Amino acid sequence: MGFTISTLMGLVCAGVGLIVQIVGVTTPGWVVVGAVRSGLWKQCVSSTCVHFEHVPGYLAVCRVFGILAIVVLVGCVSVGIMKCFMDKDWLSVIAATLGITAGCFILIQVAIYARKTKPSFDSSSLILTNVAWVLSLTAGVCFTCSQGKP
Repeated sequence: MGFTISTLMGLVCAGVGLIVQIVGVTTPGWVVVGAVRSGLWKQCVSSTCVHFEHVPGYLAVCRVFGILAIVVLVGCVSVGIMKCFMDKDWLSVIAATLGITAGCFILIQVAIYARKTKPSFDSSSLILTNVAWVLSLTAGVCFTCSQGKP
């Protein structure tokens, strides 16, 4: 069985990273100015939220990379679960590659958004997405360390 500490750590990091990325992408807390909160999908003033009618190009790109990261993290978790039951080194390679790829997608998403909007660092959704970035890369490193000896 592939139940090594590094495999389980990678699986936990990827799973938590997936949940945090989903919350970060879907909530309107990327830019917070007073009572106004804005995210990738909608903008809220106090408790009233409206969806964007016209989506700027950079926002569409951020959405795409956020969703791609979620899909890749689902794959990383799935392959990580398979690695726990099948002791195949190639599963570790795939899981590590997926974790690092998801981290790259999240980094691109945050970089494009930050370049265009200049968000403050107390934006909750942006912080969650950065946490997902760190967890995704950590999952990739853990899965890399879970490979057998050459």
